[in-house]
Amino acid sequence: MRILLLGATGATGRSTLARLLADGHEVTALVRDPAKLPVLSRLRTVPGDARSVDDVGEAMRGADATVSCLGTGLRYRADDLILRTTEAVVDASDRTGVRRVVMLSAFGVGDTRRSAGWPMRQAYRLMAPVFDDKARGEALLRASALDWTIAYAVTLTNGARRGGVRVDDMDDVRIVPGVPFIARRDVADQLVALAVDGGRFRRGVLLRYG
Repeated sequence: MRILLLGATGATGRSTLARLLADGHEVTALVRDPAKLPVLSRLRTVPGDARSVDDVGEAMRGADATVSCLGTGLRYRADDLILRTTEAVVDASDRTGVRRVVMLSAFGVGDTRRSAGWPMRQAYRLMAPVFDDKARGEALLRASALDWTIAYAVTLTNGARRGGVRVDDMDDVRIVPGVPFIARRDVADQLVALAVDGGRFRRGVLLRYG
């Protein structure tokens, strides 16, 4: 498949890029600085801003699906990144006809917070501006006519891949106790599977270990 990857230079984005290329897919990465990515077979880097509908639309042409790993990292301030990039993705998808979008989010954003245990709810207070931005972007995606899936990952780590990931519809999730973690490499595997294998259209799913 031909995949447009947003956020390819981030920690989870790099793992997702590696998984896509290892599986034989053709990837276009829209990045501000192409020099941050190596020159690899089946990887096309396009300079641009993911908040620009023109830049996203140009990179999206010819793609079968879009995967977004965009995030603010450890910054706890709101800068409307997810809202603005989602606006660009939705508009560019309408222009190009690329309907499939898989977006990485965080457990605790929007209505998913009600499924978090007490320790996580306290931690989310620090993330409130970032999570609010994600929620606004996700609301825009949910209101679109696209074939979207939003993947809510529990707390991310840089640990080794271990497998055994559960992919549950958020509507079926009750309380997730404690402070669960998941390796970025395992999350990347699931993002690729969602984009390539399809299914879970117009659904939010929770990624955690079983």
